[in-house]
Amino acid sequence: MLEQYRHQIILEAPDFLNIQEPEENKELLPHTRETAWLLSVLSFGATIEREKGMIEFKGKRNLPFIQSEQAREKLERTLQTPGIRIEEKEGERLIFQPQQEILDAIVCADKNSWTSAVQEKHPWVLESEESRWGLIEGVFDVKGGLDSNITKGHMYFYINDQTQAQLMLETLERNNVDKVACKYTYPTETNRLTRKYLNGIHIQSYKSRHYIATHITSVINEKEQKLDELRTSKIKENGDQKNNQQIEQNLQLLIPSDDLAWLLGVICTGGTLTGNALSIDTHHQPLLDKIKLIGERVFGVNAHVYDVKKRKDGTISQRIAFMDRNIMNLLGNLKSGQWTETIQQQHSWLQNQESRIWNFLTGIYEKRGNFTLHTRIDIYPGSLETADFIISLLNKVGIKHARLSPKQINTTERVSISNHQDVKFFSEHIHSVIPIKEELLVAGRNLANIEYKQSVKNRPSTIDEVVEEALLLIREFGTLPPSSKIDALRKESKTRFSPRVYVRRFGDGSMSSAREELMRIYRERMGNEENPNSTSGSIYP
Repeated sequence: MLEQYRHQIILEAPDFLNIQEPEENKELLPHTRETAWLLSVLSFGATIEREKGMIEFKGKRNLPFIQSEQAREKLERTLQTPGIRIEEKEGERLIFQPQQEILDAIVCADKNSWTSAVQEKHPWVLESEESRWGLIEGVFDVKGGLDSNITKGHMYFYINDQTQAQLMLETLERNNVDKVACKYTYPTETNRLTRKYLNGIHIQSYKSRHYIATHITSVINEKEQKLDELRTSKIKENGDQKNNQQIEQNLQLLIPSDDLAWLLGVICTGGTLTGNALSIDTHHQPLLDKIKLIGERVFGVNAHVYDVKKRKDGTISQRIAFMDRNIMNLLGNLKSGQWTETIQQQHSWLQNQESRIWNFLTGIYEKRGNFTLHTRIDIYPGSLETADFIISLLNKVGIKHARLSPKQINTTERVSISNHQDVKFFSEHIHSVIPIKEELLVAGRNLANIEYKQSVKNRPSTIDEVVEEALLLIREFGTLPPSSKIDALRKESKTRFSPRVYVRRFGDGSMSSAREELMRIYRERMGNEENPNSTSGSIYP
């Protein structure tokens, strides 16, 4: 097979390849770090054709490895045979034709057999720290890398199979790499959509990345340069240049403050906590900016922000993450349905000052609150226990008529404030960074008393007022409700205008036309809120 290529490139076999036939008791594959490296490299980077007695490296992804002289020399030592690099139109290839006994001893045929080859045929690899580093080193050479930002980026191993990832994680842990710092990203539609991180294992902690870099080397120059830069870097565990003394102080004790109270409100109702990371998703840029500002100040670590998905309305939902195990321990269990107990026990300071309660409620309102139909504040707590706790906090700050609304079909529990004095009082103490929510709170602050609704009822309505009322209905129900529903709401004094008003102003004689036009106005309004610098004219007809 290889004879046809020998005219293209001729390699003189090194002295160590002039070997005799192996003795009867001599190991074909010695139990060394290089052999462990070989098993990983062949499993994840090579195609093994046993019938032809050939090992081949090919493909664009393997190109840096194929072109590396160090890689070829290391393979020649471990396979005990010369390698031939071939340049063709389809790309470059690196081919080896070792002794059949060595080929049989390798066992692994492709990446799918890596786990069984290591655990069943070569268990010695996992018995010593040195051979385990060789295994890790081989995966890094063909499936690993470092982000361009050495101190703040990730170290990664692109392993899609969960069984293989589990073996890799166990190997890292046995070599004293903090398992909390190692995150396995499962293959999902979101991963493929955002392309932010490929599937595999990501080492997020600077300390763990630095530790690995001091124990492995790479045969690929670019990777070795990054490893060397990481080895010699001076930045400490958190990977930034902030005052490390202040960071340590913050990690030892989260200092009670209004900012921390607000952040806890956001986390409890909209955050996700894992062993070493806190993440919050939002499509509201002002809210994301405030979380980043306060979070970095309170936690003393940098935030990571990235896109997660495209919403139906065309906006992009973003995720902000803070990664530090100490912070997660200090925050405690703030998972849905369990955070009320943690707040009362671990963060009891929050209820000692009225300003902190208001800030906590503001954080909750940002994620789970809504101002409905001019006259009602709604908060969606997620559970009955959480609802009772929120009502108790509202009572503490002077909201006496908050109640739990009955659960209906396709709805969740809802804490409602409908008393006009309470609505006004709540609106005066809550300020939202989300423009549409703040606009509605401003309306609540201007709600003087119950005669307000009657006074506006007795004067002719303007087109602006009709539009605003329609937009409130759309925000509440997702679309302009049918005529029967609007009539029912009007009888309950929950909306101002009858369906005839919308038909007369926007519908050309039909409710469906009115709905279509008002939905267009709603979408344009939402677009202008996402782009506050827009200079477009009035959206009204």
